Amino acid sequence: MEKEFDVYRKCTYSDVIVPFNSFYPLEHKLATLRFLTNRLKTYLLRNKVIKQEILYIQNKPIGLR
Repeated sequence: MEKEFDVYRKCTYSDVIVPFNSFYPLEHKLATLRFLTNRLKTYLLRNKVIKQEILYIQNKPIGLR
């Protein structure tokens, strides 16, 4: 039997991502996107959770659209 995981966000999670138009290096901004997409590929998430995370990533104001 395989284990399945959900995404857990601590109560102290601020949900703040560096704005794309800030002066931070592009690598820092793209690191967030890489982390969020890598989590989808590496964790054994349920299909429902994967769909929720894709919507979460699409709706984040990262500025990469």
